[in-house]
Amino acid sequence: MKTILPALLIALMPVITQAQTEVPEPPKPPEAKTGGDTTRIKIGNKEMVLVDDEDNPYINVTTRDTVKKKERTVSVFGTGRNRVFQGFEIGFGSFSYASDFDTDVPDGMDAWEVDLANSINWSINPFEVDIRLVKEYVKFSTGLGYTVKNFSLKNNYQLSKFNDTIIGAPSANDLQKNRFRTGYLTVPAMLFFNTSQDPENAFRIGGGVLAGMRLFQTYRTKYFEEGQKHKGIVNGGWETNFLTADLRGVVGYGPINLYATYSMVPLFDIDRGPELYPFTFGISFVNVF
Repeated sequence: MKTILPALLIALMPVITQAQTEVPEPPKPPEAKTGGDTTRIKIGNKEMVLVDDEDNPYINVTTRDTVKKKERTVSVFGTGRNRVFQGFEIGFGSFSYASDFDTDVPDGMDAWEVDLANSINWSINPFEVDIRLVKEYVKFSTGLGYTVKNFSLKNNYQLSKFNDTIIGAPSANDLQKNRFRTGYLTVPAMLFFNTSQDPENAFRIGGGVLAGMRLFQTYRTKYFEEGQKHKGIVNGGWETNFLTADLRGVVGYGPINLYATYSMVPLFDIDRGPELYPFTFGISFVNVF
C-alpha cells in the first residue's frame, strides 16, 4: 500500500499541475462610446450612430471626411454650400450705345438695333471655388465658365468689313436671320451675402466682375431668293475685343438666381466698329452639377 500511493501521486501530478494553471481570458472588444440613449461607433472614416428610442429607433452612418469638407474655408467641389456661379444660366442680351448705359438707338445706328426677344445668351459654369469670410453668410467666389452672347439685329442691314472697320449697310435681300454672335471663357470675382447656411433656404445678393476671353466671333445671315434658301456664315475677323470685363450682379433664393451683366469694355476694338456695350440679364440655376 505504501508503494502504490506514491506511484499514484506521481501519475496524477500532470493533471493536477494543468488544473492549477490559469487559462488567460480572451481580450474584450473595444467598448462603444455612449452618451445617454445614443451610441457612437467609429470604424475607419465612418461613424455609426445608434439611437435607442422606443418610439423611433434608428441608425445613422456618416462619413467624417465629408463633414470636414463642408467645414473647410475654401471649397472647390464641396456639397452643401451656398453657390452663386456654378450651374447653368439663360437670358437675353442687347446693346447700350454709350458707356453710361443708354439703350436709345442713336441716328445712323439702325444697323445695330437689337431684336431683344431673339437675342438669347446662355452660359455653362461647371467650376466654382468659394471662400468663406464669415461662415456661409459672407463669401468670395471665383471659378470658370463658358458664355455665348447672341445679338439678333432687328433691321434689314447687312454687316461687312471695310478698311478694317465694321459697318452696316441696307441689304438687297430680305434677311430672315441676321445675327452677330460671340463666345467667351469666363472667370468671375464676386462677393456675396447669404441669410442662411442652408443653401436651399438662403436668400442671397452679390456682385462683382466677370472677366472674359473671346473664343469665337461669327456673323450669320439667312434669306430666300426665288424659293432657294441662302445662308451666310463669316467666322473671325470682326475686330471684337479679345478680353472683356462685365459688371455682374445677382439676387436669388435657394437654387435660383436672377442675374444681370453690363460690359465695361466695348464690343469692338477702338476705331474698329461702333461704340457698343453689351448687357445681359436672365435666370441662373446654381448647384446643378
